[in-house]
Amino acid sequence: MFDNRRARLTIARGNRGISLLEIVIGLVLVAILLTLTSVSLRSSIDKEGPRGLAYSLASDIRAARAEAQRSGRLVGVCFPSDNKRNSLSRSALLRKGDQRGDIHRILNYGDEYKATIFLGAWPGSSVASHEIPGSWTTSTDNEFSIIFRPDGSAFSNDIPSIEGNYPVVVASGYSGSFNGAGGTLNGAKNPFTIWVSGTGSVYVEENKLPVGTLSPTSTEGLNVATLNLSNEPSPTGPTVIDAKFLPEQIPGMPTANLGQNYVSIHPSQKEGDYLEYGMATIEIRAKDLDGGPLTYSLEASASAGDDGRFTVTNQEGQMRYVYDEGLRQYVWHALISWRPPAKAPADRVYDLTITLKDPEGNTEVIKSGAGLIPQVTSLPPARMVLCSTNKNLYLTNLDGANEIRITHNGQEENPFFSADGSRVFSFHDISTTERELRARPADGSISFESLASFSSTATDVFYDPTYTFAAIVAPNGTRRFHWGEYYTVTTTDSDGNSSTETHFRRGSHDQNVLKITIVNLLSNEPPIMVSDTAVGGFQWSPDSRYTFRFENFVPTPLGPHLSPDPGGPYHERQGNKNGVTRAWGAKRLEGYPPQLVDVPDFSSGASEHIYNPAKPIWYVHIEDPDDNPSTPNTLVLKNKTDNTFSRTIATGVFENDLQKRKIPSWSADGERLAYLTDPGSGSKIVTVRVLNSSFSPLSSFSPDFELSEPNLSMPQLSPTGRWVYYLRGNKLFRALNASGSTGVDISSHIGGMQGYVISP
Repeated sequence: MFDNRRARLTIARGNRGISLLEIVIGLVLVAILLTLTSVSLRSSIDKEGPRGLAYSLASDIRAARAEAQRSGRLVGVCFPSDNKRNSLSRSALLRKGDQRGDIHRILNYGDEYKATIFLGAWPGSSVASHEIPGSWTTSTDNEFSIIFRPDGSAFSNDIPSIEGNYPVVVASGYSGSFNGAGGTLNGAKNPFTIWVSGTGSVYVEENKLPVGTLSPTSTEGLNVATLNLSNEPSPTGPTVIDAKFLPEQIPGMPTANLGQNYVSIHPSQKEGDYLEYGMATIEIRAKDLDGGPLTYSLEASASAGDDGRFTVTNQEGQMRYVYDEGLRQYVWHALISWRPPAKAPADRVYDLTITLKDPEGNTEVIKSGAGLIPQVTSLPPARMVLCSTNKNLYLTNLDGANEIRITHNGQEENPFFSADGSRVFSFHDISTTERELRARPADGSISFESLASFSSTATDVFYDPTYTFAAIVAPNGTRRFHWGEYYTVTTTDSDGNSSTETHFRRGSHDQNVLKITIVNLLSNEPPIMVSDTAVGGFQWSPDSRYTFRFENFVPTPLGPHLSPDPGGPYHERQGNKNGVTRAWGAKRLEGYPPQLVDVPDFSSGASEHIYNPAKPIWYVHIEDPDDNPSTPNTLVLKNKTDNTFSRTIATGVFENDLQKRKIPSWSADGERLAYLTDPGSGSKIVTVRVLNSSFSPLSSFSPDFELSEPNLSMPQLSPTGRWVYYLRGNKLFRALNASGSTGVDISSHIGGMQGYVISP
C-alpha cells in the first residue's frame, strides 16, 4: 500500500509541471554558462586572428620569393607606411620589376583577421643599406619593403634586422609608439613573429616577439597605414641611355667604315667567297621604369636593298640587366655584332635600325644618322700603313681607323707593300751610318725580319716594276783602276825622213764606286751581290721582267807584251790622263734561287716609268728634257707595246721623288691618276681619269678633283678611285674624289704624319 501511494504522488507531481523557482534557477544557470562561453570564444578569436594573418602573410611572402626565382626579377613585399611615419598596417603590395617595382598583386587583409601588422625597431636591431635600382626606391618611397632577388635572397633598406633576419610582427593589439621604422612597443596582445632571413627562408614563431616579452595590453582604435595608389605611374617604354658603335666614326666623315678582315688582303682572296668584312659592334645601355626585361632587334637596309649578315641565329636577343659602375645603377645592356655580307661590294652604305621592346609592347627605336649610331659603309679589301713623324708604323683601314701599331723594335719609315699586298717593308736606322731593310706580314702579326743592312749615306733603293726585287745601291769607298795606253811618236830627221814609233804608258785612276745588292722581297733568300765596283746609275728595264742595267769600268786587252807588267788588268784611257772607259752592262735574274745572267743592253728611262697596276702595258712618264726637275716638264701617258703612242696629261713642275714614293700614283683599278704640281707653298693636287674600264685611253683628260693649298704632298687614290688621300703638313686627309669636296683629317688620333702607303 505504501509503495502504491508513493507512485501515485510521483505521477501527480509530474502532472503538476515546473515551478517558478525552478525556472528562475535554470535561467540563472544558463546565463552563467553563456557568460563563460562568451569569454572563452572572445579569447579564442583574439588568438586565432593573428595566427591566421601570420600564416597567410608568411604564405604570401614565400610566394613572392618563388616569383623572384621564377621570373628572374626583383619581387618585393611592400607595406604601406604613410610616408615612413606609421609602423602599423593591414595590407601590402607585391611589386615586381628590375628597374622599378610595378604592382604585381594587392594583399588587402582588412579586418578579416582582427589583427594588425607591426614593423618597427627592437633591441639590437639596425637598418642596413643595400644596392637597389633608383627607380625601385622611387616606387617604394611610401612603403616598408622586403625585396627578394632572383637567387631567392632577401634584403630591406627600411625594416630593422636582427642578426641579418627581418621580423614582421602580427598581433591582435598593441601599445607603444608607431612612428615608422623607429616605432617601439610596450605592449602586444597575442603576438606572432614572421621571420624572413637574408637567404630568403620564411618561418613563423607562435606567441613570441622578436626580442623578449611584453605585457598583453593593447590600445583600442589603432590607426593603420593605408595603401595609396594615386601616384602609381602609368606604364612607360624603354629609354636608351647611350649607344656606342665600333669601329668609331672618324669626325667629319658621313659614315663609319668596315674594312675586310686585315688578314685577308692577298689579291687571290679578294674574289673569294670566304673573305668577310670586319665586325661592327653596337653597345647599348637602356633603362625601363617598368622593370623590363628588354629585348632588341636589329635590321640592316643597304643602298642596294641587301640585308646584312647577322652573327646571331636570329635578329633578336634579350638584353642583360647589369650594374654599371660608371652610372652607379643597374641598366639593361646588350652587345650586338653585325657585318655586311661577304660578297657585298665596296662602298655600299647601310642603315641600321635597332628596336628595344619591353613585355608590355612599348618600344624605343634608334636609327642610323639619328645621333646614336651612324650609317655604315663597306670598304674595299685594302689597308693602309701610316708612318708618324716619330717614325712609328700603324696598320689601319682605309678610313684611318682601327689602327694597329706594328713597330715595336725601333723607329721605321718609308713603308711600302709588296706587289701582291701580302708583305709590308720599311727602313730602320741601325745607327747614324747604317740602315736596315725590314719585312713583315701585312697583318702585322710578326714584328719583322731583316732582309739587308747597308750604309745609310747616299744610298738609293730601286724597285723593279713588280715590286718583287729591290736593288740597294750604296757607296762602297774608293777603288784604284790601272790604265794603260799605246801612243805613237813620229820623228823627222834632218833629211826630212819621218819615222813612227809605238810606245806604251800606264797610270792609275782613283774612282768612287758603288755596291749593288739585289734583295728578293718575297722570300727569305740571302741578298744577291751584283757588283762592288759599279760607277754609274742603276735602272730596271721597263719591258723585260727582272732585268736591270748599271755602269762599270771596262777592262781592255792591250797586247800580250803587257801581261808581265804589274798592275793589270788595264783599262783603256779615254779622253784625258785620268779618264777610263765606262760601259753599261745589263743582267737578268732567272730561276730559283735567282741567278744573274748577262743580257743585251736596253734603253734608259725605266726608273721614270710609273706603271699601271691593273694593266702594266700602260704607264705615265715625266718628260724632263733638260734633266731639271724644278723647270716645267710634261706628264705623258704611254704604252710600252706601242712606242708611237704618247698623250700629254699635264705640264708643270711635278712632285717626283721615287725614294719617298712622292710620285704620280694610279688607283688600283688602273683607271685614274693623282699627281701634284708646284710642290711647296703653291702646291696643287689633281686627279684625272685617263683610261676607261676597258683600259682604252680617253681622248681628253678633265680633272675630277683639284685642291690648291700650301704644303700639300703625296696624293694617292683608293683602290677604286672613290677617295683621294694626301698629306697637308704633317696630317693625312681623305676627300671624296669629286669636284668641290673637302678633306677630312683621318690621322688626328695618331699624331703627326710623315708618310703613308695603300695596299695594292
